[in-house]
Amino acid sequence: MIPIPIYKRLVPLLNQSNPFCNFDSVSMKPSELIERYSAGETLFNGLKLPGINLVGADLIGIILNEADLHGANLLFSYFNRANLTQANLVGANLSGANLSQADLSGADLRNATLHGTLLQGANLRDTDITLATFLDANLIAADLRGADLSGATLTGACLRGANMRQEKKSYYTNLQAANLARTDFQGANMKGVDLSRANLMGANLKEAKVISKKKFPTHSQNLFVEHLK
Repeated sequence: MIPIPIYKRLVPLLNQSNPFCNFDSVSMKPSELIERYSAGETLFNGLKLPGINLVGADLIGIILNEADLHGANLLFSYFNRANLTQANLVGANLSGANLSQADLSGADLRNATLHGTLLQGANLRDTDITLATFLDANLIAADLRGADLSGATLTGACLRGANMRQEKKSYYTNLQAANLARTDFQGANMKGVDLSRANLMGANLKEAKVISKKKFPTHSQNLFVEHLK
């Protein structure tokens, strides 16, 4: 009897769920991902899923660190408490999705669409949100420290109580009619930000970098604007 090479005997084991295994170059169909998740598997680090269609999928608490989801259709999906640290979400459609308390720190969300997305309490630290669209998104108490919001559109978004201290860039960010009550902008770069019709009641803008105080809505009250740069 010819012995089976060791590497061939190990292949089935490598394909099994393994808490120490990353999917560095593995892709799978949406049905397979949902089936494995439904069976109790949650760890899918590094999975390659560019352009995947997961409309309405229930993936609460899934772990997709460093996963490639660029161009994915995640419309109305459920990613509550999901871990998407450093995930590639460039051009992804997350409109209507639930990402409350999700960890998106270091993720790439350039040109992504998040119209009406629920991101309450989400971790968006050091994310690249360049040219992304957050129309009417819920970002209450979200952590946006160190995020790059250059060219992003957050018209009508609710960022009440969000932490936006010292974000890297906010060039030409659109915050028209956004709810920014009690939002922390201390030390943030607000140059070129459009705050027309925004609610800044109780917002902290100490040491924020702005072009002019005249850019702030005249109806805002209780602004902490000392030491504007």
